Amino acid sequence: MVQTPLAQTAAHDSAVETELPKALLSGRYRVEKCLGEGGMGVVYRAEHVLMKKTVAVKVLHPEMTQNEEVVARFQREAQAAANINHPNVCAATDFGQTEDGAFFLVIEYLEGDTLHTTLSTYHKLTPLRSIHIAQQICSALDQAHEQGIVHRDLKPENIMLVERDDDPDFVKIMDFGIARVSMEKSDGYKTPARLTKAGMVYGTPHYMSPEQVVGGEIDARADLYSVGVVLFEMLTGRLPFESDNLVQLMGMHVTKAPPRPSEVVTGVTIPKALDALVVKLLAKSPEQRHQSAEQVRNELLVIGELLEHSAPNASPGQTLVAAIAPVARQASSFGTPWVQWFKALNFATKAALGGALAAGAFVLGLSFVLSAVAPSPKAQTAAVVRAAQTLSAERESFVEELGLEQALAEAANGDFAKLQAFEEQRPANAHILYLLGIVHANANLWSEALDHYDRAIGLDKRYVHEPRVLDDVFMRFESRTVADATPAEAFLVKHRNHTATLRLEKLAQTGPTHPVRRRAFDTLHKSGEFAKRDAWSRAAMELRAASGCTEHKEKIAQLVSIGDKRSLPALRAVEALPRSGCGFLKRQDCHACFREDIKAAIEKIDR
Repeated sequence: MVQTPLAQTAAHDSAVETELPKALLSGRYRVEKCLGEGGMGVVYRAEHVLMKKTVAVKVLHPEMTQNEEVVARFQREAQAAANINHPNVCAATDFGQTEDGAFFLVIEYLEGDTLHTTLSTYHKLTPLRSIHIAQQICSALDQAHEQGIVHRDLKPENIMLVERDDDPDFVKIMDFGIARVSMEKSDGYKTPARLTKAGMVYGTPHYMSPEQVVGGEIDARADLYSVGVVLFEMLTGRLPFESDNLVQLMGMHVTKAPPRPSEVVTGVTIPKALDALVVKLLAKSPEQRHQSAEQVRNELLVIGELLEHSAPNASPGQTLVAAIAPVARQASSFGTPWVQWFKALNFATKAALGGALAAGAFVLGLSFVLSAVAPSPKAQTAAVVRAAQTLSAERESFVEELGLEQALAEAANGDFAKLQAFEEQRPANAHILYLLGIVHANANLWSEALDHYDRAIGLDKRYVHEPRVLDDVFMRFESRTVADATPAEAFLVKHRNHTATLRLEKLAQTGPTHPVRRRAFDTLHKSGEFAKRDAWSRAAMELRAASGCTEHKEKIAQLVSIGDKRSLPALRAVEALPRSGCGFLKRQDCHACFREDIKAAIEKIDR
């Protein structure tokens, strides 16, 4: 069975003429306008009369309340949207029944267009814009998947683009109505353990994974296939599989190889790495796709960095970052034969470093950091550049001399036997250990990867600055799971160096979550590097680690007395904290007591 959304909230200005409820819904929602109507129900714009907040309310048609499966799916949408606390997911705030027994769901009111409407207007999007949108989709899916929620109906109609913080393409994923929710039963309404029956098909045909088409068991990787279809459509203006015959269309998902986006689009150059990423997402077997939304997002970030810094007027430093970025993350080696990737790395690094040296811009520290923190001028030396060149050249020669190409190719596909055999013959070789670290990281065998990196550094200290090592370690360090992050934290304490310290300093000041910021703060203390940081930096990190009103106020005052403009990013990050999360219904500002202090501090320092 093919499922369609209850009704779209996409275009707020396309109201449907229908009679509005006169009474307050559930005694607290005043209906103002009908936004859309479907076979299952109606979507209204409403106001919470007590909180004076505009919301969207989905109401099931009364006759639908007799359909247990429809009600269960409606409840499932409520559970999914309410339990995914992510900025790129349309939030649900209430669920219940009206006096006449109709079920309703209150969700975030959004003003904008669906991605479907945007594509209808522009036909196709630029690679950078497509990457920006896809990154946000993957970020939201990553959190949903961690909570056991699989969307199963991801498509442009369910992706809203709204303006938020000067971003006109801020993503909001909607309609989790046929999501698979793996969570405990809540009190009240009963949720069947399995709402889908074996052999039943749920989803939208153009965007369904092969395993959905055949009614098989699905997991998070089914959503990644849908991401591939959506990304293909954004890049090309068409779908990878098209047919007026529904059965034929669904059969294509199972049997027909997808074209590369570059094969069907004209007038646009699509990077090979992006081409390969889409093809991998559209693999027939889930095992052949990326294994997590986080992997896809990281790879998109790398490709985006490369595109953004490859403009004709890019500086030598930007060119260097762009050249090294594709190999600085785990995601970079996916979709490319390992040996070709390895050789391309050496060529790109040499070319970029040569350009930087010719321009007199010794910015290797920046390429290693790959963050907004600029290294000190002392770290930008010709000696560091030459050391990196030498290590890269030595490794390339080593691979060619020993004929490791076949062993590396097999290791890239998960067979480490030949490469490990070389390591057993040469147990004290840093190059082999480094290469083993990479292939184990690519296979998500992180304990083994960090062990090989650790041993490589023990034999050759130059590897402590290797961008791939640092980025793999920091990828684990920033994990939401403490068990994953702890070995990376120990690694950074053991192998402390200037580049890693700069990244930790940046994370402690403006990291994405409080656990990551606190972890970076503690790691700097454990490594003895915290006391060596500038006074403004120490105060900024202490501000982000502060708890309670008094402590925040003290650190803000300290930063004002220091008066260093480099502390502004940390202060602005605090200023940008949500103005909710405490009190009744978590609608009160947890940080109200120092809002004025932050505002005044920024104004004074930024004069």
